Amino acid sequence: MKENATVHPKPARRRALLAGAALMLALIAPTAGAGKAVAAPTARPAATAGRTGLGSQLRPLPLPGRSGGEYTVTLPTGDQIRLSRTAGGKYTVTTVPTPGASPLVSIRSTGDGKRTTSITALPMTATTLISSGRMDRQMFDVTWLMAHGDAGPNAKLPVTVRYGGRPSVAELTAKAATLPGAKVVATKGDTVSLTVPARHASAFWAALTGRTGKAADKPAWAVKADLAGGAVKAWLTGHQSTQASASADVPTHHVTITEKKTDAPPFLCNATLVTFCGGLPALELVSGVGADFFLPTGVACLDADPCDTLRFTYDVPTGIYSWEDFGSFYVKDNQIHSMEIARPQFTVAADTTMTVSANGCVPVSIGTPRPADVYSSGFESERDTADGSWESSVGLAGYGAVRFEAQPTTTPITVGTFHYSTVWELGRPPVTMSVSAPRPYALHPTYPEYANTLPTRWFARFKGRSRLPLVAAGYGTTDDLAQADVRGKLAFIRLHWGDGTADPDVLQNALDAGATGVVFDPIDYEAPGFDSPLPVDPLWWWPGHETTKVDIPFVAITSADAKELNGLLAKGPVSVDLADGGGTTPYLYNLRFNAEEKIPGSLRYSVTDRRLTAITTDIHDNPEPDINLYLGSWLPDEGFTAGVTYEDMPTPARVVQYFGPIAPDLVWLRQTQSGDTADYRNGIDVFTRGDARTEQVFDEPRAPGAALPLPDVLAAQPGKWTGINAPAACSFCRQGDTFYPFTYLTVGSSPLLRDGPYGFDPSATHLYREDGTEVPQSRFLGGYPVYKLPPEKARYRFTVGSGLSWTFTSSRPTSGAQPMGTGCWATIYLGSTDPCAADPLLFLRYDASTDLDNAVTAPAGHMLRITPYYQADTAPARVTSLKIWTSTDGGTTWKQAIVHADPDGGYTAMYTVPLLSATDGHVSIKAQATDSTGGTVSEILPDAYALTGTR
Repeated sequence: MKENATVHPKPARRRALLAGAALMLALIAPTAGAGKAVAAPTARPAATAGRTGLGSQLRPLPLPGRSGGEYTVTLPTGDQIRLSRTAGGKYTVTTVPTPGASPLVSIRSTGDGKRTTSITALPMTATTLISSGRMDRQMFDVTWLMAHGDAGPNAKLPVTVRYGGRPSVAELTAKAATLPGAKVVATKGDTVSLTVPARHASAFWAALTGRTGKAADKPAWAVKADLAGGAVKAWLTGHQSTQASASADVPTHHVTITEKKTDAPPFLCNATLVTFCGGLPALELVSGVGADFFLPTGVACLDADPCDTLRFTYDVPTGIYSWEDFGSFYVKDNQIHSMEIARPQFTVAADTTMTVSANGCVPVSIGTPRPADVYSSGFESERDTADGSWESSVGLAGYGAVRFEAQPTTTPITVGTFHYSTVWELGRPPVTMSVSAPRPYALHPTYPEYANTLPTRWFARFKGRSRLPLVAAGYGTTDDLAQADVRGKLAFIRLHWGDGTADPDVLQNALDAGATGVVFDPIDYEAPGFDSPLPVDPLWWWPGHETTKVDIPFVAITSADAKELNGLLAKGPVSVDLADGGGTTPYLYNLRFNAEEKIPGSLRYSVTDRRLTAITTDIHDNPEPDINLYLGSWLPDEGFTAGVTYEDMPTPARVVQYFGPIAPDLVWLRQTQSGDTADYRNGIDVFTRGDARTEQVFDEPRAPGAALPLPDVLAAQPGKWTGINAPAACSFCRQGDTFYPFTYLTVGSSPLLRDGPYGFDPSATHLYREDGTEVPQSRFLGGYPVYKLPPEKARYRFTVGSGLSWTFTSSRPTSGAQPMGTGCWATIYLGSTDPCAADPLLFLRYDASTDLDNAVTAPAGHMLRITPYYQADTAPARVTSLKIWTSTDGGTTWKQAIVHADPDGGYTAMYTVPLLSATDGHVSIKAQATDSTGGTVSEILPDAYALTGTR
C-alpha cells in the first residue's frame, strides 16, 4: 500500500463459504401445520403514470398479487428478494443485487394446492448462525415480514437481541447504540427489542455478527459464526420458531440417513475442514397422517479433517416421504457449487436406515447460438403430495458466484409428483481475455457485475479491444509496483488470504503507477487451499466506503488461470488480448429447462434459434436512467418458481430477447420496472413458433383502460388462470351493487403490456346520476373510492379531475359475466360470490409512433393511431364518433386533427406540429368519442409525448 495510506476495515467477505448448506431450507421451514395464507403485501410506491398528467390522481392498488404486483422484501442481512405474484397464489421470486449481497439465497415455499401458504428465504451468509442456534430460523420468514412489516423501501425490521451477563437497561441501550440504524423499542430482562430501517440492514447485520473493523480482516469462512458485543441470540420480535413433531397418539419410527461426499477437495466451512457443507434437510410427508415435514432430531459429523460424512436422525410416523439436501462445495473454478441431492420417494413403516452418496453430481451447462455469460440463474424442485399440497425449494444465484449441480434420481414416483427446473438469463460476455503470447490460452475473467450503471455498484470497465503486456506486481504495494514497471500494462496482483475484495489502495497504487488495468490472482499463497471465490467486489460497494472509488478497470480470474499465468510469467513476457462487451448486451437468453418425475442423468442443455422465440424489445426513454427486467414462468402444476433478472439497463435501448425452449404449456411473466419508481410494464405470454415480433416498452402516451384478455395463456393451461386466479382484474366492473373504478394504463403499440392496476385519488373522482346528483363514495381497502348503486339500470357520468370523464349505463349483474381472464375485486379480497360484469365504458388507446426518446419530429406532419375498445368480451356497442385535437403549447390552444376510420375498427388522426421553437416541447392530446348506446369518453392527456427537432 501507499505509505501513510488509509487502512480500510474490510467488511465480511461477500462470497465466504460460511454456510452449513447453500440452501438449508429445512432450517427455516415454518412449523408443521401452520398453513397461514400469505397476507397482501404493501403496495408499491405511487407511479408517475408517465407524462400524461395522471400521476397525482392514480393510486397503485396493494394487490394480494393477482395482477402482476411486485414487492421487494429486505432480509435482516440486507439481502433483498423480489416477489412477483400473479394469478392468485402463484409467485415467481428473484434476488435484487445489493452491495454485500449473499452469493446464494435459498427460498422454500409451501402451498395447500390453491395458494402459497408460506415463504422463507435464507441468505448463504446466515446459515451457520442458524445452525448454531444463535439466530432463530424464522428470522428469514418472508411470509411474516410481508404480513407484519412494510415490504417497500421504507421497511423497518423488528429484531430482538438477547445478551448474556445480566445486562442492565442502560447497558442494553448502550449495546443497541453500537448497531447501525437500530432504534430501541423496549427492553425486558436480558433482551432489547429494536427496529432497523431496511436501508441499514446490511450495516446492522455486520455489526451484530462482528464483521466490522479488525474482525473483518479475517475471511468469514475461517472463523466460527458468532454474534458480537455479548449477544447470544437474535430473532424477529414476536416471531420465534418451534420444532414440528408428530402427534402424541401417533407411533413414530427412528430414521437415520447418512450422507457422504468424497469427490471434492476440502475447504473451511464454519472454521471446520469439510468436503461439503450439508444442510439440515427435512423429511416431507408425501402420503400419510401427521405433520407435513420433520426436521432432524440430531446431526453429527462421523469423521474429521476433513469431515466428509454427516448423519441425520428423525422420528416420524408411518408414511411415504421425500428427502432433499441442498449442500455446497468448492472447487478450483473459484465458484461455490450448490448441489441438490434428492430421494423423492421412500416408505417408512419401521425404523429405517439409508445411506446417501453425494458423489457424482452433474453440473448444469448451457449452450447458446451466440456467446453468453450467466447474468442471473436459479434452480428449483417441487414435490406435490397425495393431498395436492406442495413444497417448493428454490435457489437463486447472482453473476459469476455459483454453479448449480444435481445428482440424477432413479426412484420412480408413484404418489404425487416431482419435478426439477433450472432458469437462466444469459447475455453477451461483459469481458473476455486470452493469452496471445507466448502461446494461446483462454482465460475466464469476471467483472464484479455484468453491468455498472448504478452509482452504488459502479466499477470501471476496460474500453473496447486491446493487446497488453501482463506484469506480475505482487500484492500491489507501492514497492511491488515500482519494481514491476506496470506503466501501460496489466498489473497481475495477488489477493491477501482469501480476501475476495478489491482494496481501493491497491487499485490506486496501480493507477498511480500507470497501469492500464488490474488482473487479480485469487490463489491464497498465505493459506494454501483457501482461494478467493469469484467475482471480486470493490470495497466501495460496502456501506461506509462509498467515497473510495478508483477509476481503473479490474477483473479476477480462476485459480487454474492464475496458475497458468504464473507459469508463463516465470518463463518470460506474457501478452493478453482483452475485449469489453461495451455496456448493455444486445441480446438476452431467457431460458428454462424442465424435467418431470426425476432429475435427469444429463444436465447439459443447448438451444438453437429454431427452439426459441425472438422478441425485439425497444425500451424507450424514461424519467429514471435505468430499468430492470424480471422474468418468471410457470408450468401447469406450479405455484412458486425461480425467476431471473437483468438489473440496471440504461435507456433508451434495443435488446433482442430469446425465450425458450418453446413449450406449449409454459406461461411466462415479463415485467419491466423503471428504476426505483413504480413505472411498470407487465406482460403474460405463451411463446410458440412464429411469435417473433417487435414490442415497445415505456412508450407514450398511456391512457386509462383495461387489461386485454389472454386467450393463449388460458388455452395453454386450461382451468389454471380463471376466477380468483385470473391474470388480471376487471376494470370499471360492477359486482353486486358496487361499482369499482379501478384501471390499468395501456398503450396502442403493445397493448398486451400493461401498467397497474390503479385506483383513483378520492378527492379527484366523482360519480353523477343522469340528473346531475352526485353518488356518495364508499371506500375499498381503506382508501380507494367505490360506489354503491341501485340495482336497476341507470346512466351515470364518472369524472377524474378536469380532463377525464365517461358516461355509461350500469345495473346489478344477474349472472357472472366478468371478461375472460379477469377476476373481480370483491371476490379477490372479500371472497364474495356476487355476480360480476364489466360496465360498458368506452376506452381509447394510442400509438404515436414515437422514437426511443418518446418524441416525434418538429416541424412535421404525423399520424396518431387510436383504438377504441371495451372491457367486455363482446363489444356492447360500436363507436359512432371520434374527434381528436392536439396542442403544442400545453393546452392553451387546440388544433383539431383529421380523423379517418380504418378497416380494422381503429382510427388514424392526421396532425401537424410547428417549428420546435414555437412549441413547449410536447404534444398534448384531447379526445372525445361516442358509441351507439350514447356512452362517451372524454380525455385530455397533457404533455403526452415529446417533440424533437427534425433530424
